[in-house]
Amino acid sequence: MTFDRKELAAFLSVVRLGSIGSAASALFLSQPAVSRILHRLETRLGAKLFVRHPTGMELNAFGRALLPHAELLEAEMRRALEEIELLKGSATGLVRLGVVPSIATQLLPQVITSTLGKSPQLHIHVAEATGGQLLASLLRREVDFAIVGLWREHLDENVTAIPLFHDEVCVVGRWDHPLMDQAALTLPDLLAYPWAIPEKGNVIWSELNSTFLRAGLQPPVACVTANSVHVLKSLVASSDFLTVLARASFELERQSGRLRAVPLQAAIWRRQLALLCRPRGKLLPVAELLVSEIRKAAAEFGS
Repeated sequence: MTFDRKELAAFLSVVRLGSIGSAASALFLSQPAVSRILHRLETRLGAKLFVRHPTGMELNAFGRALLPHAELLEAEMRRALEEIELLKGSATGLVRLGVVPSIATQLLPQVITSTLGKSPQLHIHVAEATGGQLLASLLRREVDFAIVGLWREHLDENVTAIPLFHDEVCVVGRWDHPLMDQAALTLPDLLAYPWAIPEKGNVIWSELNSTFLRAGLQPPVACVTANSVHVLKSLVASSDFLTVLARASFELERQSGRLRAVPLQAAIWRRQLALLCRPRGKLLPVAELLVSEIRKAAAEFGS
């Protein structure tokens, strides 16, 4: 059995929008036309796909079984069209990339510049969030893939992780913070100062907690949490606050004499960055182009 393009579009639109009326508006069709298309599909399958409610429609067991195959067909259809456009040099499309805040100042500018140089019509949407939030967004198909720090725990079976490179994470303070010149510095000394740290769900956050717990200490209690590297750096540079950041994300401030890593080896560790993607189906050509540029830049960055 093959899918008619109208059947595929109608089925997926009703699934995503929750009603025939909303799907009809999105497809620029009348509601009776969408109903006829769905009825034709259900007749050919020999099974109802939706449970009808006064307020809308939701998938039944048959519809849920069909959904991943319909989504895969939709992606393959877009892939074929975009591959042709890519070969013609006129590829367009939207690629949604999720990144943790610390990666935004590392390889991301290079990746975007090189990708758009090869496909100028491509639109790249960048979503910035914690690793945990991006994993959830990937599973909900809100992003196509994400660059995150890898957890020690196993990932969801519906996600594939492609290792990219390691970077260094440090406890950071202002250049003239009292800790910077303290002799025989230890982890307990760091607990005497206020902390501003990334949100829970970030690998940097979990590694910070683990560092203190392994030493038999309670982790720092955050006075401030933020999902913005800029906010954390600005606060730390003007106060006695401490934070934890990827070394590359405060390199400019280090060079200008505003921030530096606390000189304690126990407060420095390495993090594995990885590209998360969904293993089912193939990426569209323009998305594959972005992935290729990410891997090239990561190879240079990690070398």
